[in-house]
Amino acid sequence: MRTRDRWRIAHCDDEVARIRAFGRKGWLPAFRDATLFKTAYAFGLRRNETRMLGAADFGRNPHGGEFGEHGRCQVRFGTAKKGSPPKRRGVLTVFDWTPDVLDEWFTEVRPLFATNDNPAAWPS
Repeated sequence: MRTRDRWRIAHCDDEVARIRAFGRKGWLPAFRDATLFKTAYAFGLRRNETRMLGAADFGRNPHGGEFGEHGRCQVRFGTAKKGSPPKRRGVLTVFDWTPDVLDEWFTEVRPLFATNDNPAAWPS
């Protein structure tokens, strides 16, 4: 990972910590946005591909057991050729920090949005 990219990811985390430390109520959306940014970077996703992800789009990679439940991302709305339906593709996890970020999001923070029946990965 390039130094510039490390700085951007660290800045996202710092902003969430700053908002939460002041007791402001926007820390949940800030945390969501930081996780969304990290996910887009980790899997090399385009803006619309990231936006359209669902909670069920993450799964195991049979050849990468060390990544657990977040070893693969199934992109359902990839960029397609003109006049064609969206392309589907699977993207494997390569960064060792990615599963930790996604696990924290799906187990600890996303349930705070009170979206029990919402299949979207990034509820608002």
